[in-house]
Amino acid sequence: MPNSVVVGRLRAVEGDAITLGGNLRYLLSPGVSVNGIPLDTSITIVVASRDGVQYVEAIRQTPEWLFAGLRGRESELGTR
Repeated sequence: MPNSVVVGRLRAVEGDAITLGGNLRYLLSPGVSVNGIPLDTSITIVVASRDGVQYVEAIRQTPEWLFAGLRGRESELGTR
């Protein structure tokens, strides 16, 4: 399976795993860290699947300005 890009809110960090909104859980590849990224922050991750397990290969904090035009429309868009 090719790499995928996923955008979501960081809901939990547990050891070498993260959970995004919707209870999407991913393992962190060696060398990938969420240090300095607060919970409930929007992140963009690159995910690779190996042996049926999804691993985060890269992670970035998503700039909030990308969502500025969507504020107040969460129910309309099916988010939150």
